[in-house]
Amino acid sequence: MDTISTIDKISKKEIRQLLYNKLAQALVEFRPLIKRKKFDNKVSKATKLFADDIIKASRKSRVKRKKISKPEIVQDYDDDVDD
Repeated sequence: MDTISTIDKISKKEIRQLLYNKLAQALVEFRPLIKRKKFDNKVSKATKLFADDIIKASRKSRVKRKKISKPEIVQDYDDDVDD
């Protein structure tokens, strides 16, 4: 699943859950060093920070995509002019 292209389609809560799972999996080797409750709290705080920035960035890119449109083709009307 390409998560970057699907960010626009999922809710904030789902983005946070997705990030939480990825961070927890990435930091699994440090989990035994810290108490479980403290580890979960820190990962959840980091997730909120990352999720907010990711959501803002995806909204900006969505607005930019809407603003960029194909230029209109200007046709020459030289055919109508009689020489």
